[in-house]
Amino acid sequence: MKACQDAGATWERMACTQECWYGAGRGIAQTDGLSEGMRSMDRSDTFCILMLGNSFTRANGLPELLAEELSCEVEVHARGGARLAEQLNPKTKLGMSTRLALSAGGFDFVVLQEMSTAAVASPASFERSVQRLASLVRAQKGVPIL
Repeated sequence: MKACQDAGATWERMACTQECWYGAGRGIAQTDGLSEGMRSMDRSDTFCILMLGNSFTRANGLPELLAEELSCEVEVHARGGARLAEQLNPKTKLGMSTRLALSAGGFDFVVLQEMSTAAVASPASFERSVQRLASLVRAQKGVPIL
């Protein structure tokens, strides 16, 4: 992984990002997302983003746009139609690469993008996957973003 670049001029835009949360009342994975992590960063800090998801994660060149606008490194682990549960499964290629990346650490923010209908179709599975991924991210001092 190459070193991330200075966030510099985009600091104010990111620090103003709205709160990002899911299931706050149930204590699932509430986080103040980017602004939480940004408050703890110095303006000269660099940062890295890992995006876990599916085809929506790559839609419209989002990873490249983030990397350019935020002057950071963005790594993507995605497969069309993938659910977050697959990101946890070491028996799949996607799951193995995600687990290796998370255990290596170095990501300040990890975006969790569930398949479009999965949270509604299988809410218990979705919540379990978010809890497990968020725990892995936080264990490496990262901030999970939903």
